[in-house]
Amino acid sequence: MENTTRQSLIIKVRIEVGKWKFQTDVPSYLTVLEYSKKIKLVTKKSLTQKLPIFLANGRRLLGRQVLKHLHTKYKDSNDVLHLMIRL
Repeated sequence: MENTTRQSLIIKVRIEVGKWKFQTDVPSYLTVLEYSKKIKLVTKKSLTQKLPIFLANGRRLLGRQVLKHLHTKYKDSNDVLHLMIRL
């Protein structure tokens, strides 16, 4: 019998577009792509483009690196990962 219980990383995403900001929780790294579609509707950009993304520890990633980074480093984590995306 396969154990389907999987730890889910909570990602706090804070988007800044000029003076316009919003913050939300993303339940897992898989939904970052779905979330980027919402961003794209507002900003005409997506996470697959070269957007500066800052992790809580100050490390800067490009958008295309984010999913790989989240998958490899945080996939088994119960920690809260903070992403700040400046558009």
